[in-house]
Amino acid sequence: MNDTTRKLIGLAIASSLSAPVWALPAVQLTPSVTNVTTGQTVTVSVDVTDLGGQIVSAYDLDVGFSAGLLSWTQTLFGGLLGDPSLFESLQDSSESSGVVDLAELSLLADADLDVLQPGDTVHLADLEFLATADGQLSFGLIWGPGQDVKGFNNQVIIPTQVPLPGTLPLVALAGVAAWWGTRRKIV
Repeated sequence: MNDTTRKLIGLAIASSLSAPVWALPAVQLTPSVTNVTTGQTVTVSVDVTDLGGQIVSAYDLDVGFSAGLLSWTQTLFGGLLGDPSLFESLQDSSESSGVVDLAELSLLADADLDVLQPGDTVHLADLEFLATADGQLSFGLIWGPGQDVKGFNNQVIIPTQVPLPGTLPLVALAGVAAWWGTRRKIV
């Protein structure tokens, strides 16, 4: 491998490593406790973080929980998608076999939601449970068809594919390096 090829490969690797990394919106589950005793109340906060100027206009999430330790009692929606009593949002939640399904659809315009949700994090809801046994808790999101979070213009923002901005320059420069390495020097 000649010196020019090494330089091109080094440049390709450096450009891929220096590519910007963006924080992507994510759903975060935060339980009030991780270990419970029988009869204890547990609250799990459901939030969307790292919005970066985006809004939340709708969501449909499935949250799995330790069914052998907890019994779901209620979902308290956060109110940042509108007031259902004023017909600004539609809300629903139910539980089946250790999974709480919670969904909300805002009927407000995106501009109104932008005013209601000024920060980088939007609190969606609190899930309340009653401990039926002692033990260590676990919670998790269950992604499947229809489970998502939507933002501006009702576009899906979660789940999303991770952008790989450094891949194209790396592949292009590797191709140039390979071509350059196959050239024969004429002396």
